[in-house]
Amino acid sequence: MTNLSRDGIHLKLDNMKFVDVISNSSDGKRTSLQSGDILISITAELGKIGWIPEGFGEAYINQHTALVRLNKIKVYSKYIAYLLASNQMNKVINRLNDSGAKSGLNLSTIGKIPVSVAPLPEQKKIAKILSTWDKAIITTEQLIANSQQQKKALMQQLLTGKKCLAGFSGEWLRYSQVGALPSYNASDLATIKTIIPSEDLEQQQIAQVLSSADQEIETLQQKLNFLKKEKKALMQQLLTGKRRVKVDEVIE
Repeated sequence: MTNLSRDGIHLKLDNMKFVDVISNSSDGKRTSLQSGDILISITAELGKIGWIPEGFGEAYINQHTALVRLNKIKVYSKYIAYLLASNQMNKVINRLNDSGAKSGLNLSTIGKIPVSVAPLPEQKKIAKILSTWDKAIITTEQLIANSQQQKKALMQQLLTGKKCLAGFSGEWLRYSQVGALPSYNASDLATIKTIIPSEDLEQQQIAQVLSSADQEIETLQQKLNFLKKEKKALMQQLLTGKRRVKVDEVIE
């Protein structure tokens, strides 16, 4: 279930588990995934959704996940995945809890989840629109992760003297600030030592570099929050029929 998302349909691939399953066995056939399959968490965190894209490769589900395989002639599975991932449908799914205080859904209950859908061509258009927003969100998340890694690398280099800023000699001094932490006594602090640039200007510029990195991360985070908020509002409109889309051509 850690691969499923609460606010989207794309699987998180950084925590995949390897399993020993024979693909042509009864268990393998029953639990194997195909492109277009929808996954729903049915224990603990109910209603987390995943969607299997083309070319995903060999994969299987466990007992914590329900597999929904739809008739492709009647409905577009990616649209249905977005529909199930919406706030409104998430509330519906959680109200179907079969076990009272202990969260759990059975497969027959999953099969009875009521959904209202748009015509098939409109389903495909809506899914394409929401996919565009998802791509922007995923790209921004990757930029944030990269920026955080770059900042971490900068800190390891600039705060240890391994890398010096241009224009400075690189001479660093050992430093101990006795009494800086009132809860510790001087003998304890005497063992806490660090090194700092000998020039105040270099210290200031290192702080400025790291501050700029923080600002970049904060700007990207604000952009990510905006994209998620706008996508959520768009889902509320498109998936409930409050806002209809024009279908100029068939979207495969």
